[in-house]
Amino acid sequence: MSALNKKVVVGALLALSASVLSVSANAQSVEEFYKSRSLTVIVGYSPGGGYDTHVRGVLRYYNRHLPGKPNIIVQNMTGAGSLVATNHLYNLALKDGSVVNLNVSSEVSVRLTPNERRVTLASGQAHFAVAHDTARPFIVTAAGVSVRAVGTAFSVRVGDAGVEVLVTEGKVEVTRDAASAPSGVGAAVSGVVVPPQLVAGQRALIAREASVANAPIERVSAEILSAAVRWHSQVMTFSDLPLREAVVLFNRRNETQLVLSDDKLGGQKIGGTFAADQVEAFVRLLEKDGDVVAERRGAREIALRRAP
Repeated sequence: MSALNKKVVVGALLALSASVLSVSANAQSVEEFYKSRSLTVIVGYSPGGGYDTHVRGVLRYYNRHLPGKPNIIVQNMTGAGSLVATNHLYNLALKDGSVVNLNVSSEVSVRLTPNERRVTLASGQAHFAVAHDTARPFIVTAAGVSVRAVGTAFSVRVGDAGVEVLVTEGKVEVTRDAASAPSGVGAAVSGVVVPPQLVAGQRALIAREASVANAPIERVSAEILSAAVRWHSQVMTFSDLPLREAVVLFNRRNETQLVLSDDKLGGQKIGGTFAADQVEAFVRLLEKDGDVVAERRGAREIALRRAP
């Protein structure tokens, strides 16, 4: 069975569920693909409103013209000006019951077989909540590093320094693909490499072309663990958090990147609850206090400095 590629498509008004948007791996007609399936349409506003009425009006024609005549379900998902619906679309619900949360500019491909569940993280960052199935291990591969789990929750991030693995629940095993392992690296004295295992609250950074067996494993604080889970939440709540740390969290969720032009400004404490993908609103609040000046450098960079 060929790999089933899935890419997150975000829309504040209308979106089809990831399972419907996926292209079938088997050779089948469009009519066969849609037949007996349900097509879910998500509306980010309340029933009876302008957006909802427009969408439902359009959908009256869908069933007449879509081959296979799928069952069409309208789901209203209100909140935060459709932000709740938008964030919902960052989640990929797999057929086995596992859920993948993708950060921005991230891409995964999924392959489910009777023997295993395999996800390849091509870029970015993802958090995995794995449905328990001892007969089919859940394996995530990123930049030549594989993370194996049965039923757990963990995140994987591909960066310039290598692959970071952080376990939030359960236990995982980390290995390196044979094709990507440097010659002679990682062999134990006995000739058998024992893959390192990470448990909840532990993090490992596997440098590119380095041995997995020698990767340092550290236990993270409760604050770091909470922040690691927070990035795929719909909102972020800060309490006396240094601005530099808030900038990191926003940059992981948004294409527009924040840059601190003043090192001392990074230590300024902030608090409040913010929409995770509303970086412009966050910047406007900083400017409103009068202590911070924002300079927009092109379409995707905002520099922050102290007000004179």
